[in-house]
Amino acid sequence: MIMIALVWITSLFFNKIVCTYIKGVDQLNPFISAVVGDNVTLKCFRIGEVNTDSIVWYKQKVGQKPWVMVTVQHEPKYENDFNPPKFSIEQEKKEDKDGFHLKIANVEPSDEATYYCGHRDFLTRFGNGTFLSVAGHGDVKVSVLQSSMLNPVPAGASVTLQCSVLFESRTAELQVLWFKAALTQSHPQIIYTQYNSSLQCESESSKQTCVYNFSKKILSLNDTGTYYCAVTVCGKLVFGNGTRVHLVSQGSVTDETLSQDCVTAEVNYAALSFTERTGKRGRVKRRQPQDIIYSDVRRPFVT
Repeated sequence: MIMIALVWITSLFFNKIVCTYIKGVDQLNPFISAVVGDNVTLKCFRIGEVNTDSIVWYKQKVGQKPWVMVTVQHEPKYENDFNPPKFSIEQEKKEDKDGFHLKIANVEPSDEATYYCGHRDFLTRFGNGTFLSVAGHGDVKVSVLQSSMLNPVPAGASVTLQCSVLFESRTAELQVLWFKAALTQSHPQIIYTQYNSSLQCESESSKQTCVYNFSKKILSLNDTGTYYCAVTVCGKLVFGNGTRVHLVSQGSVTDETLSQDCVTAEVNYAALSFTERTGKRGRVKRRQPQDIIYSDVRRPFVT
């Protein structure tokens, strides 16, 4: 009798786990590219048993917090600034899953962002997100060049890394991020944030150049690695090639090239988790390392 009761309780327990596990959403496309004026549809399917739980769509631009766009239970409920006919929900019925697709009409550059579909009951279970890349009018061409260091540095020395940002629009709002990637890390970590200042920039006709310096004391191997300068502009991240920092090896008298020629590499991140910015424009604000989640990354690596 006791054995039967244990089997029954165990069965209920695992059934509960299975039911909880299969709930969620499936976003089929991690990346969609469009041009200004296009109409796009971002797919989202609710998986699991048929239920009346809500589906929620969120929009998140690079470096900003997510915004609720629309909640769907029986009928869509749109939030401010996300109303039809610009935004709408297309529902699709299938045998094993229901679709709650987000339609965006007449795409604009400001629509470039990551869109998350979530299944809400007691918790919200998110899909992997879909990054919408918009090409066309309003694009700002940006180049990021990083200075190189030719020799390893001794422990305790301070180094200054330089980042030059060239762009065509004087009115572009620039946010400069410094990342550090070490061999022991699975992804780069953000370490500093800077904002554009007229004191750092020089204008020549329609082009503008801003120079940013980042100083760092190299105390141990923990401070070595590749330091990347990146710029957020128009919802995109543009990375420099990075500068590698090494310590002098004991007994070594040979010089070592620590970074490759300056080249530009553009990276589109489908999702970036940043803290909300603080501090005044033009000042440097130290940030503690944090976890950053990339759901879709495209970058040409140079070897």
